[in-house]
Amino acid sequence: MTVDLTGGTLVGVMAGDAGTVTLNVDDAAGVMADKDAGTGKTVTASGYLLEGADKDNYVLSQPTGLTVDVAKAQLTVEGVTTEDRVYNKLRDQDISGGTLSDGVVSGDVVVLSVDNAQGKFDDKNAGVNKPVTVSGFAITGSGAKNYQLVQPDYLTATVSKLDVTIGGVGITGTSREYNGLTSIDGLFGGEVVGKLDGDSISPDWQNAKGEFDSKNVGIRTVTITGYALQGSAAVNYNLVQQPGPLSYEITPKRLTVTGAVVADRVYDGTLDAKLLSIETLDGVVADDVGDVAVDVEASKAVFTRKDAGNALASITYALTGDEAENYYFAYPDSARAVIEKKELTVTGASVANRVY
Repeated sequence: MTVDLTGGTLVGVMAGDAGTVTLNVDDAAGVMADKDAGTGKTVTASGYLLEGADKDNYVLSQPTGLTVDVAKAQLTVEGVTTEDRVYNKLRDQDISGGTLSDGVVSGDVVVLSVDNAQGKFDDKNAGVNKPVTVSGFAITGSGAKNYQLVQPDYLTATVSKLDVTIGGVGITGTSREYNGLTSIDGLFGGEVVGKLDGDSISPDWQNAKGEFDSKNVGIRTVTITGYALQGSAAVNYNLVQQPGPLSYEITPKRLTVTGAVVADRVYDGTLDAKLLSIETLDGVVADDVGDVAVDVEASKAVFTRKDAGNALASITYALTGDEAENYYFAYPDSARAVIEKKELTVTGASVANRVY
């Protein structure tokens, strides 16, 4: 295998022959023992010639001690592909394909081996367009020793967050009294459903809140928002939906009455009584004032005894207004009134005549 030689000066020409003996390097060439790559390879020189009028007085020895470094030719791998995937706690990344780039010298047998090729991320975490470090591609064949294979460095892939949900969320108690609000406190607990074993991740309900589908009394649906994920592995997960919905009961709010007035009446042999008025209705939520009241006409009052005198009446109140369904009275109220004696008259009386 030939190599190019450059330069060269004559050594040993007599002083008087300077100018009449010169060196011709036009056909100078070097030959290596083989074509293979290597360092410090011996080069045998030839083709150096003498010229000039006094050239015949000299014998030219070809240069010796020449060496050359033959670097391996670089080859690259083209056409390697990889696919985006979902977080799985692993750094390993599947790769496929691969062909050798142009650059193999004609006649050399060089084959790409993909048997041990593999890809790996710098870390296991989710991320967009993460670089994939490739290793394991190799070359085989009789000519492989003269080439250096450069591993692919152009691959990236996106590791998407793993979707999870939160289950097992609860609300303190099973019911609460009507308060005119749709919000509810007392959310607790929960567990991440779908996480990978060993990952540190848990629900964060610091900003969680519940909202009823209605403020009114009844079995209500509670929609939950504000749950988040926390823990060192939380960056690799995506909370796809909030917990729930949950069911919870809103019970009526108790009211009380002060200053109930029952009408006095004359004895009629019945227990009938009549509510005239009330002084205050206590316990109504501020926003409902004006939307709930005692219906005096529809309320029912009954004396506990029919006899004349100072009598106690039991009162069952009736409510009216848009918000009446959200309230109740725990037990009948009572008030006192007077049942006056009924005045009687006599008819048909007669007087007998007599002698003085």
